[in-house]
Amino acid sequence: MNKQNKRRNRTHDGGKHIARLTFALAITAFFIAGPAHAQTADLGQVLHEVEAHAPALKAAYANTDVFKSKRKVVRSQFLGEIDIFGHDLHFNDNRLTRPIAPPINFPALTFDDNQIGYGVNARLPLDINGRIRNSFHALTHQTNAAAENAANLRLVLLNNAAKLFHGLEQISGQRAALQKQAEALQGHIKIASTAIEVGRTAPVERLRLVAELKRVEGKLAGLDGIEAGLRARLAALLERQLFTEIVVAPSREPVSFSTQKDSIKNRPDVLAAKEIEAATNSGVKAAWASFLPDFSANFTWLQNQGYNGSGTDDATWQITFQARFPLWTGGRRTAQIGQAKAQRRAAQHQKEAITENAVAELVAARGAWMAAQAQYHAAKSGITAAAEVTRIQTDRFEQGRLSATDLVDAEAALAGARSELAASLARWWQADDSLRLAMGLPPAAYGEEVKSEK
Repeated sequence: MNKQNKRRNRTHDGGKHIARLTFALAITAFFIAGPAHAQTADLGQVLHEVEAHAPALKAAYANTDVFKSKRKVVRSQFLGEIDIFGHDLHFNDNRLTRPIAPPINFPALTFDDNQIGYGVNARLPLDINGRIRNSFHALTHQTNAAAENAANLRLVLLNNAAKLFHGLEQISGQRAALQKQAEALQGHIKIASTAIEVGRTAPVERLRLVAELKRVEGKLAGLDGIEAGLRARLAALLERQLFTEIVVAPSREPVSFSTQKDSIKNRPDVLAAKEIEAATNSGVKAAWASFLPDFSANFTWLQNQGYNGSGTDDATWQITFQARFPLWTGGRRTAQIGQAKAQRRAAQHQKEAITENAVAELVAARGAWMAAQAQYHAAKSGITAAAEVTRIQTDRFEQGRLSATDLVDAEAALAGARSELAASLARWWQADDSLRLAMGLPPAAYGEEVKSEK
């Protein structure tokens, strides 16, 4: 009688324990998946939202606008300057003026002591030495480089966002595998409890299953913490407070595409390095132009009252051509040329380094893509074997011919195989995005979203 009561108590306690674990798993799934109205996230939409809201990308575009404005400032020098002026002059005596131009015996002209006038002054630089032209070309290349750097930052941000999203996909697949393992363990615990009542199984077998269920529950809690960090970082890229959309494990495989060594020619960082080198070449030419004279044409028109003492309004105008050649600048022009040449050497070496690094990244990304593909196919083969072993071990456990330890090992192996399958597919997509980044392309999901919009 006492033995039967103990068995009933153990069965009742086990039922309550299973109910508590089931409730805990349900609560965990609710908080992870979000409310019922939460939408399933699409990577293509996420990438376009990152492109529209990322603060770093906005700053890069603003920097490009800065160089565009500088370029307009230099370009305006080709058009010269026009000023409108007015003056009010008062003298304490009447003055005389004698023109120095022929004829020598030109009569003197008197000035009134009070003069009021206005006029227009225009100056047009004659860019014969090419200083303005080469400065304009340098800023044009710098503007193009800033635009390419912004494009490179855009690709990096899109790749980072895709990497975080694939991390959430990987966690989703791992959680699904652990939840299936937990459900299977709950069923095994019920069978073990029934077997204990009839004396077919020792109580220690059930304790082993309960301990394994606790371990799975701990893994699920650990995934929750990792997922919270990924969601927070993705929300920061999206300029949001929270990212609550549901992310499901990937189901399709990346599409293979060919890569040539010259694929790097379209990379924005390589193009930016070329533009910087071209800008420094123009900078050297602009520095050399400082050794040549500066030419300009000037025109002035003046409407003045009180010029010749008659009290009437008289208009005068003049056109002058000026050549300015500095003889001594204390070595400034030589130092400017040395600085420009040093900047050109630095830009050339930087371009070589970026190009070589781009080639290495392309080769490494292609190798990582092939390795990720092989790992995924190996995981597909492994899950088939693990599922068959688990099926056989489950049948043997239900028949009382297998211990809980062996069953737990089989269930853990199957859960690990399922988790590895989801993780390997997510890693394959990450490798695909990295390969596209090495070629100067956005993630595949970005292009798919564009096609769907069209």
